Amino acid sequence: MDKQPETQQDKQPETQQGRLKPLPIILGGLLLLGGLSYLVFSLLGQGLVRQQEAALRRALTVEALPAREEFRVQVAPDDLSIREGLNPDWHNVLLLGTDERGGILNEGRSDAILVMSLNTRTGEIKLTSLVRDLLVPIPGASGKDKIAHANQYGGPLLAIKTVNEALDLNIAHYVSVDFRGFVNVVNTLGGVELPLDEKLVTLFKLEEGQDTYRLDGTLALRFVRVRRYDNNFARNERQRQFLSAMLDQARRQDQKKVMAAFAESLKAMSTNLSVNDLMMMAQQLLGRKLSPSLLSLPPAGQYSYGKGNSEARGVVARLDNLAAAFHNFVYQGQLPEAAQQP
Repeated sequence: MDKQPETQQDKQPETQQGRLKPLPIILGGLLLLGGLSYLVFSLLGQGLVRQQEAALRRALTVEALPAREEFRVQVAPDDLSIREGLNPDWHNVLLLGTDERGGILNEGRSDAILVMSLNTRTGEIKLTSLVRDLLVPIPGASGKDKIAHANQYGGPLLAIKTVNEALDLNIAHYVSVDFRGFVNVVNTLGGVELPLDEKLVTLFKLEEGQDTYRLDGTLALRFVRVRRYDNNFARNERQRQFLSAMLDQARRQDQKKVMAAFAESLKAMSTNLSVNDLMMMAQQLLGRKLSPSLLSLPPAGQYSYGKGNSEARGVVARLDNLAAAFHNFVYQGQLPEAAQQP
């Protein structure tokens, strides 16, 4: 499998926990997958795939926004607290939407935190969102802080390590997209069509009485971020709803428009996935056309509110219960092989 050169966009080397297998992406990254899939299917038989792969590599390594090399907490790529023994058919990737609007990826708080799980044998897709105010230990940074701060304290590798320890997982790779890029991707796509409840229609000052509404990039960003009339948990649900709608639209969209959106997403994306892995992922993710299953953590009734080390109020939940909920959702309760041994 090809190895990406060290880049200004992502100078954190690839983990050595095993050879990378196809993994899924986030927000603008779903458009990236759509574009890659259309690209593969349209160019096969024309002898142009290799040339296009080289162009994609250049886009990922040269044209993307830079990320600073130094973070307050340094995490080695072979120290991600990866849980061994999980079902190898399922592959997980951490999906981050950051609120850093200064043009620097990997430094802002994670306003959207999801784990996307893909079964490479069956094509099943499962999306698990974590409420941004969940109080968890952040290794090397804080004994108890909001999970959204992990990316701010140490970049995506610290975010991966934090989620792995909280949910007993084996995440090794990430995709991070800032919100400036999110808006541009949605606009390039031509908007995303969604049903809206009456409160959102009023809040967004839209014409009432429609079954669905086509949101441009600015309204789409408000849709996935607004908390004014509900809470973080409802926002998690909207984020998953938007991802599903964007994936469905990418599967039906005009090839040229998807490719334009894909190119736009590269400008505001950081990832440690290689181009080859993304190409393989695109074929699996879009080829089956299965709708994602959705989970929000913590589940209803399994959390309270309290204070972390920073004295800011956050969501308190038993992490062993959250890990069990995730493993029941993705792995149907299957224990890691190591845990099954007497």
